[in-house]
Amino acid sequence: MISPSLRLPVLAIALVLAACSSDSQKAPHQPVVASFASGSTDTVTIDVLDQEGANEIELVAPDGEVLTAFRVDRDKVSGSYSSQPSMGVGVGVGSGGCCHNGGVGVGTGIGFGFPLGGSGSSGETKTRSVGQVKVPDMAVYRAQWTKWQARVTFPGNRVVTVAAPPPPPAAG
Repeated sequence: MISPSLRLPVLAIALVLAACSSDSQKAPHQPVVASFASGSTDTVTIDVLDQEGANEIELVAPDGEVLTAFRVDRDKVSGSYSSQPSMGVGVGVGSGGCCHNGGVGVGTGIGFGFPLGGSGSSGETKTRSVGQVKVPDMAVYRAQWTKWQARVTFPGNRVVTVAAPPPPPAAG
């Protein structure tokens, strides 16, 4: 429970944080993200969020070899938000300390979100395209992964490229 003397400072901090998270101040969403598929040591997942669905999703080697996604899933995503206040509960555990004593602590908190930057909703629909590309030779990929690129082609031949992801830890 928050002591009466701390309620006002906590409320002030919550209001400042809510104001900073206003929709108009959010960082732009990265439209293409490449990573290794969870639990896989040789499959790159390329996740794309754009107005249009991706026509092609590829991984390009430094020598120009193109590896095409063996699977591409597309879903329509509606971007909307609510102007209603929200509430959440969190629990945290931490450890550490200074000098001679270390310690472990557990804390709980309740937070309220206030829509300060605008209200309403945005009915903007985007397409999420997720492609998976198998890397045939991980030894070659590991040696030069910083020179590889993920490439996405959209209708109208618009192309977006991003750096390929770092390889997962080697098995073994």
